[in-house]
Amino acid sequence: MAIVRTEKLCKVYSTGKVETVALKDVSISASKGEFTALVGPSGSGKTTLLNLIGGLDRPSSGDVFIGDEKISAMKSGKLSDLRLHRIGFIFQEYNLIPVLSAVENVEYVMLLQGLSRKDRRERSLKILDEVGLSGKEHSRPNELSGGQQQRVAVARAVVSKPEIILADEPTANLDSETGSELMKMMLRLNEEYEITFLLSTHEKMVMDMCKRVIRLKDGHVIDGG
Repeated sequence: MAIVRTEKLCKVYSTGKVETVALKDVSISASKGEFTALVGPSGSGKTTLLNLIGGLDRPSSGDVFIGDEKISAMKSGKLSDLRLHRIGFIFQEYNLIPVLSAVENVEYVMLLQGLSRKDRRERSLKILDEVGLSGKEHSRPNELSGGQQQRVAVARAVVSKPEIILADEPTANLDSETGSELMKMMLRLNEEYEITFLLSTHEKMVMDMCKRVIRLKDGHVIDGG
């Protein structure tokens, strides 16, 4: 069974009398453990598609399924709970909480999930070691490089073992060497935890390292869906 699936997904944004079609009839699926890139130029619909899959936005028409659950018409409370327990997010801008240390940022999702402090701390320290940040556990985001901050963001996404991780241009703010190292790390975590990764990108290096590529153009899937 597919971990994530979309059926004839459409998204139209309206500004006054002007309508912009961001996605039109997009049907894709991804299975357990896939490491897939959503590829296309700016404006192709990559981020919109990730936002709809992650329940951060609602489709104009069509459906999104996480496992066998249709989330496109799910009530807000249930959708928030699904995001908390089944989906991990990695953002281009890292989105770390500035006043929290690296280990506290990683713990945050598990805190919301209700895990004990002992379990949260043990799992967070283990994953920070796995992403090469042993010794940086108590550093705040402004004391870390961009690459280190994104490693914290990856650790935070992975630590609660969601079914799928959605990563929006995760290497866009990193130099090529740091970006390549981050990709290798995410591939290793993908294989170790068998979490499905869906990444948006326009970088060839990222495309080349992904196991599958879905190409979008002008809101349509043109290859690989």
